Amino acid sequence: MKRYFLLLLAAFVVLSAMGSAEEKPKVPFHNFTALEVENFEVPKYETKDPMPESWLPLIREDVVQRAIELHLFSRVADFKDPAAPATGQERVLVLRGKVTEFTHGSQAARVIVGFGAGKGKIVVLCAFVDKQTGQVIWQRKADGRVIGVGQATEGAVKGLSKEIAKHIRENW
Repeated sequence: MKRYFLLLLAAFVVLSAMGSAEEKPKVPFHNFTALEVENFEVPKYETKDPMPESWLPLIREDVVQRAIELHLFSRVADFKDPAAPATGQERVLVLRGKVTEFTHGSQAARVIVGFGAGKGKIVVLCAFVDKQTGQVIWQRKADGRVIGVGQATEGAVKGLSKEIAKHIRENW
């Protein structure tokens, strides 16, 4: 029994080490001096609920704002950050996203039932692309959720942009 347990533990350690190596970008983000964020795609009929198209500019602007607050890139979209380190030649990292899951949730269920019932959610597959070569440097899912009572589903946009900013900071 002990041998079986140790074998399982060793397999788990090996698999988790392999998974963590694949999760890192091919090129560290600190090799880039600028970040451009494109409007995310919302493929029709691929999500449970249709996400309002009017949210796309809101998501883009919130992601841009969170990236500016990091002060890592000398340029984010059209904003030149004086607090970020100045560099010579510009190398651009482009963030593209595709909404893979969206639910409005239910405000009533959040109020009446609680415990995560009626949550609103946005899940996006993010692709970080080297603009010069067109190579995808890294892909990662990010999501935003609204679980609390009294929160509008639009609050999931803030959670989504915070998670994307966290991914950028962690891979700097």
